Amino acid sequence: MQLFSGFLLASLVSYLAYRVHSLNVSGALAATVVGTVVFGIGGWDWAVLLLTFFITSSALSRLFKKRKQGLDEKFSKGHQRDAGQVFGNGGLATAFVLVHAFYPESGLGWVGFAAALAAVNADTWATELGVLNPHPPRLITNLSQVVEK
Repeated sequence: MQLFSGFLLASLVSYLAYRVHSLNVSGALAATVVGTVVFGIGGWDWAVLLLTFFITSSALSRLFKKRKQGLDEKFSKGHQRDAGQVFGNGGLATAFVLVHAFYPESGLGWVGFAAALAAVNADTWATELGVLNPHPPRLITNLSQVVEK
């Protein structure tokens, strides 16, 4: 029953995200799969992390849209996500939900899930905010400017 409830909730979120143009058709279908597993197996604790990542990342994609207009072609596919992006960002986290399903006594599933979402969140936020920086990026190791090749 929980898996069916997860499917319904994931379908609703995916449909709403499609309607506001955060996901295209393939992205909505992929988000339904990811969401069904996360909501249906992990439950609300897991779903809250996934939804927080998705909502904040979608909002950042739209933030400062005018300033990013000329940069979208160079740095991203735009703000409408497709299946590749959904599985790229949520696939590993989904796999850790399945680890939890098979080994519920282990904390590995939860820690891996949270770490996977933290990593994709950092990457997404860095991309969305980094393109707004008027200065070229610098290497963290020696602070020299990053040169395009």
